[in-house]
Amino acid sequence: MPTYVYCLLTASREPRSGTPHGLDGAPVRVVHVGPVDVVASDVAHRSPTPSIERVRAHDSVVRWALERQTPLPARFGQTFADDAAVMEAVRVRQLAFTAALERVRGLVEMTVRVKTSVDAGGDGPMMRTEGLSGRDYLARLRERQRSVRAWEEDAIFLQRRVADRVRAVVRAEAQSIPTRPVRSLAISHLVERDLVRRYREELGILAESDPTLHLRISGPWAPYSFADVARV
Repeated sequence: MPTYVYCLLTASREPRSGTPHGLDGAPVRVVHVGPVDVVASDVAHRSPTPSIERVRAHDSVVRWALERQTPLPARFGQTFADDAAVMEAVRVRQLAFTAALERVRGLVEMTVRVKTSVDAGGDGPMMRTEGLSGRDYLARLRERQRSVRAWEEDAIFLQRRVADRVRAVVRAEAQSIPTRPVRSLAISHLVERDLVRRYREELGILAESDPTLHLRISGPWAPYSFADVARV
């Protein structure tokens, strides 16, 4: 049967107790590949159809791994012909995987969503042009462009405010300004497990200092935003 991969861990000689069930209730196992452990299970097909239940099952296995150490989570749907194929893929990139696991050791991902204060109409319908003269169309287009620029400037300003507040407790940040206006920005940070409480406190201080600033914090998570290397 095909082998489905959930995440990678630094190899451990200790038995991994309480192994959960994964996609479609399949028992999860650990495939040992030198210094890397691959958390996997069998699946019926090489391309499992995404569903809410399957995505939740994938995440629950990654969360189980996170309780033991920081994993490199794999993207949903990553499958191989069998365990031997998984082992070969990991061996080819073994140095990259071990280095990436070392970089996230003892860290977790925290996410803060910041509500933007400028409404550029990004969630509304496309600009209507029916019945507009050329002059009116150009005027409306310029106004739209000014609104988008104002939104981009506000987004960058908010990102910097958050970054400045948590700089002392953050190892890395993953965030890019979206190509179109959205109602809130999602900014992810790598934070030491022992500093999660301080991270929340720092952002609480920032929110209290400005009643117009709306923050929503979530986590800790496995470092999904920092684990592209895990795409074996």
